Amino acid sequence: MNLFGKYLKHKREEEAEEFITDSLCQLFPFKEIQLEKYKDKLNFYFLSQNEFINWDYHLINSFNDYWDWEVLDTNKRVNEVITLGLHFPEKVQLKPCNCQYQMELCDESCITFSKSYFTDLSLQNAEPRYYAALSHAIGLQIITSKHIRDYFDLNDVRFIIEVFDMFDGVYNFCED
Repeated sequence: MNLFGKYLKHKREEEAEEFITDSLCQLFPFKEIQLEKYKDKLNFYFLSQNEFINWDYHLINSFNDYWDWEVLDTNKRVNEVITLGLHFPEKVQLKPCNCQYQMELCDESCITFSKSYFTDLSLQNAEPRYYAALSHAIGLQIITSKHIRDYFDLNDVRFIIEVFDMFDGVYNFCED
């Protein structure tokens, strides 16, 4: 039995697909065109945490009705490029500064600001070896836009099987 089969043995197929989709949403550096094409298949809660997307005002505004704004406001990468509370005051409140500087708004130089970052570790904690394999495969550009297209357009999980097989020895997948 291949590793994906072993994974499915412990999960319902829908749960496995949800884990893969959510992990890709959190880890893959989606482009705006991909977000537009797959917006109905993506989990915007996990996309809102994604630190690998090339964030800018236009991208955020284009999917204004999709983001989890509370989560997006805690994304370190987003906060490095835009102050959401200034550009989207109807969605996000400016962070008050509670440190010794007592600035009008909290920014990166403020200690309060740095404590506000959040990443949901539920995927990583639920399936650490599979999450790590996906994370490394994306970081090494083994998982590409072509694989994303195959996964979302064709429901093709072959590349996931290959990724799990590739990292088998590294993460000890074969525990029964």
